[in-house]
Amino acid sequence: MTSRTVSLLVKYCLQLTGKSLASAFVLEMDPEVGWRMARRCAEARIEFPMPLTGRDHHVVSAYHEFLAPGRFANPVLHEAFRLYSGPESAVLKAMIIAGLSEDPDNHLQIVGEKMGLRKEVVEAFETLYFNVLDRCDETLYLANIVYPDGRLATLDEDYFARTSSGDLLLRAGYDYLDIELVQYLSGLRGNDFIRALMENGDAACQLEDAMHMNASLMLKVGGANVKSASLNQLVKLVSSGRKSRTRQPLTLSQEFDMAEELCDAISTPKSPESHPSESKRPAPVREDLVQLPAMEAKRMFADGSSIQNFQVPRKASWKNKDSDRPVVVIAIMHAPGKADHYLTEDKVGIPVEEVELLGSSEVQ
Repeated sequence: MTSRTVSLLVKYCLQLTGKSLASAFVLEMDPEVGWRMARRCAEARIEFPMPLTGRDHHVVSAYHEFLAPGRFANPVLHEAFRLYSGPESAVLKAMIIAGLSEDPDNHLQIVGEKMGLRKEVVEAFETLYFNVLDRCDETLYLANIVYPDGRLATLDEDYFARTSSGDLLLRAGYDYLDIELVQYLSGLRGNDFIRALMENGDAACQLEDAMHMNASLMLKVGGANVKSASLNQLVKLVSSGRKSRTRQPLTLSQEFDMAEELCDAISTPKSPESHPSESKRPAPVREDLVQLPAMEAKRMFADGSSIQNFQVPRKASWKNKDSDRPVVVIAIMHAPGKADHYLTEDKVGIPVEEVELLGSSEVQ
């Protein structure tokens, strides 16, 4: 029912039943206004105050059912009431509200198909117990249904613990207008939805964006010094310096990171001791690559990369731009199409052309 239809129905019903119009606004903001008006008119034994057509005729049918229980035995209304009274109600509401931007008739047909319900049953449920599709442009009305306490509640670190699964589903449908998402979250769809998200490749960026957004909202409402999971997560992300969106494809003109070529993931960079004249920081190397047995001459990887240990560590000089720095190298690393790197005992990689081995001097 549209807001105009609801307003007229509430006004007529209150006048005919001798009730004060002071409660009109409260009733108009109630998504269950359809069945409430039908019951009030039936209990007062008055004629239904106005004709209703289209999907709204379910309100008149409910009036007749309340007026003479069992006389009409409308199976559509009985099924809608069963859904309203059962655990399926939360899922059905979330599925319905996910179609606020869609044509109501087509969307209700889709909801019925995805939930195995007749379209008429879904229509009756929406009209009587969750009237939102015809009021999709009324932001205050919708916000009062979905976020009665505002969105600030979502920034609380105990939000998931304090919020029912029904409210979480409803808000997912309202925020993203994605019936496929609601279908998956409610258990009505298999893992093909997640596989599609993973293949899209944007999951990491979306997570990062969400963390930044939540932390930004916390700051805007004065929450910089408040204990918050959102802020803690963002601090960890920024501290790690591993934002995926800033990582660029490696080209031959860029500084070569042997660790990234030799393995799928790298550990947090371990910075060498600071040096006042140091102009570069060597590339980090994954921990397990340097734990090779001393007698193992070479270890090959599936992509053609390899690492070859020296029998004993070798002293060398790392030729920096401004000055030289003594280092101890323990292996040489190779990747197809890339410059070779020496591996130091500090577990960092240095391009071969920047290292001078100091004769046959070995570390004792």
